[in-house]
Amino acid sequence: MLKLCADYFPTDPEFYDRASTMTKPIMRLNAIDRDFPQAEFAEYVKLKTLSNLTFSEDYLNEMFVFFVREIVTNLEKIDLEEKNPEFRKLMNEYYDGILLFEVSSNKVWSHPIEEQEKIEQEWLKELNEKFKVDINWNVLNNLKNYLN
Repeated sequence: MLKLCADYFPTDPEFYDRASTMTKPIMRLNAIDRDFPQAEFAEYVKLKTLSNLTFSEDYLNEMFVFFVREIVTNLEKIDLEEKNPEFRKLMNEYYDGILLFEVSSNKVWSHPIEEQEKIEQEWLKELNEKFKVDINWNVLNNLKNYLN
């Protein structure tokens, strides 16, 4: 692929046309037991014009660094929740918080402000009947006063 740089700049369509048929591995990632062919890297270069370098070989080398970094980053993202239980808990808290916000918005906050308190009380009563949760209102009110 570097020989191709002598004739064509990596953003040149002719470079991509020729490189897209190259099947030799440009790298191997043992962690996932996978080879990455030159054609896959050429596709990456075609889609991601991230560099402002003007020397063809330098441009291609920098793009290769970005290519490897993106692959490794994506692999880390996939395994992040498995490797880091605290991150998984945090993601679940975010998910639950967003879900609670959406439900609260639909059930209570989307109504006129004068009606919200009554609707909220009815909703809490409905939830309490459905899920039988004991709420310590003293603790909640103290916490609410503390936060304000």
